[in-house]
Amino acid sequence: IGLGIPAEPLFRSSIEAMLLKAMSEPDSAAYRMAYIYELDKAVTKEEARRALDRIAARHEVLRTAVIYRNISEPRQVILNRKPSVVMRDIRGSADPEKEILKIREEVLQGEFDLENQHLFGLVVVRKTDESCYIIMSVHHMIMDGWSLRPLVTDLSRFMLEETSGEGISTASDDRIMDGVYERSVRKTLLLDHRKGLEYFKKLLKDYDSPAEIPSFGEV
Repeated sequence: IGLGIPAEPLFRSSIEAMLLKAMSEPDSAAYRMAYIYELDKAVTKEEARRALDRIAARHEVLRTAVIYRNISEPRQVILNRKPSVVMRDIRGSADPEKEILKIREEVLQGEFDLENQHLFGLVVVRKTDESCYIIMSVHHMIMDGWSLRPLVTDLSRFMLEETSGEGISTASDDRIMDGVYERSVRKTLLLDHRKGLEYFKKLLKDYDSPAEIPSFGEV
């Protein structure tokens, strides 16, 4: 499979909480995210595949899965597999905006197997002969709002290069960062987490207002 990274104790308050939610409510869309982008280009499956392969090669966290069945301790694992690309076509739709929102909802409500399915993928939806939507689906286990900007920046550049025919000449210049995620996880595992807990206990000591955390990325 690849590298196994222990889920404890780093993810006790984050990934393990999401894992518990997924195990107890497998049909829940909580912690699933799907972002819609519109391009003034018609992207083919081959172009999207190449762009996605490049971004997955650069960011190894996009190739991870969470293994938890039939083992004593959940583990996040870096897999040697390609994230998914799905093609849809809504050319001729009387209301493309309504249709793309419907597809997004299907992505959110669809099966999300943390062990066997990709936690990151693209749905390319042809809008017209000259334009398309891109739905980027990702599980919150591997990405949050802070991660979105650099990821979208890379994806936009790779998609532009592939659709313009420049991908072959520029792909060799891609900055590959294999090992960065693993090293950051292992470094964090060595930290004194008790100090972190004490810090937040003190910080939130007088906080008594209810805080609602939305499941669908909407505030």
